Amino acid sequence: MECASEKSNNISNVSSACCGCDACVAVCPKHCISMVEDEHGFLKPFVDQDACISCGLCRRACPVLFEGPEDSHERAYWAQAQNGDLLRSSSSGGVFGLLATKTLRAGGMVVGAAFGEGAKSVRHRAIERMEDLPLLQSSKYVQSFVPVELYHSVEGALHQRRNVLFSGTACQVSALRGCLGKSFSSEHLTCVDVICHGVPSPLLWRSWISHLESLVGFPLCKVNFRDKRTGWSSYSVSYQFADESEIAHPVADDWYMNAFLNNLSLRQSCFSCPSKGRCGSDITLGDFWGVRWCHPEVEREPGVSCVIVRTDKGVRALDSLEDELSYGASSFESVLKGNPSLVRSSARNPRYGELMTRLGAGDDVESLMNSFKFERKHLGYIANALKTLFRL
Repeated sequence: MECASEKSNNISNVSSACCGCDACVAVCPKHCISMVEDEHGFLKPFVDQDACISCGLCRRACPVLFEGPEDSHERAYWAQAQNGDLLRSSSSGGVFGLLATKTLRAGGMVVGAAFGEGAKSVRHRAIERMEDLPLLQSSKYVQSFVPVELYHSVEGALHQRRNVLFSGTACQVSALRGCLGKSFSSEHLTCVDVICHGVPSPLLWRSWISHLESLVGFPLCKVNFRDKRTGWSSYSVSYQFADESEIAHPVADDWYMNAFLNNLSLRQSCFSCPSKGRCGSDITLGDFWGVRWCHPEVEREPGVSCVIVRTDKGVRALDSLEDELSYGASSFESVLKGNPSLVRSSARNPRYGELMTRLGAGDDVESLMNSFKFERKHLGYIANALKTLFRL
């Protein structure tokens, strides 16, 4: 639901390139932009052209229209939290949890993605208490919505000289930069972006939940996309329901995750991400896939993070964790071999248009599952592929 505009100085002509960050809404002085769902559940801007004054602020805040300078990547590390409980509850090596804990204990604010009620949606939120930290931990393979109020909350905290840790995808960090302007360089703000494969359709996620709930007969309560019961490198996906029952299986057996990882359900903008490697973050975090070959001395199965330090603020943040973190020097090239999404957008699956058309037309998950089947790749196959890559 975009509006073709006679006014070229607003966001209305971004169209399918929109990443859904909500930055344009946050900066609009006339409140004439709203986010509406398209047929796949992705949020996109709608502009009230009669109210628009063509100030151009929305375009200047937009990550799609503003290409920032290339981020530094000279310093790369492997890292692992020394706290076993934190490590087990984290998707990889627990670095975000340590950064967040440090910020909260100093009276600061931490911003990240959290599931909504029944795990049907994901939304960025700010926390100020340690007991709320688990809400922001662990990966959520659903696009997170960043509400306007949150951008304003971050700006307000910085004006009060409070420390803020903001975590999100590269486009979300870039959007924050567009909203904050000069305040983005504040010494009180630390930004962490996560290595991102792309974001899948919120409508497909809701349909998938409905499918699982129909199988079990009870509402979904909790999701763990990175359940380590089968290990870090061979993680599982688990779903817990109101009757305390559970569905858990290796990621290779999860249809929703297969559709996501095979690039069948991604947002269109993810096929040409403008923010990779130029979002302005202080630190980039991700799983250090392939660590077993470039750092065989590291005990990998509890989970290992890759950490790319982009700025001096990032250096200071990592140094502040030296008593709680085991880490060592690595290289950007080593991280990149196991994480091509660090610099490269995902490639569109040849059947992408077919799945998205059917999803938008109202096809249910059962119908899509019958049409889109995935060959289960044995973990040994994946390991051998990575091993070959690291020997190149």
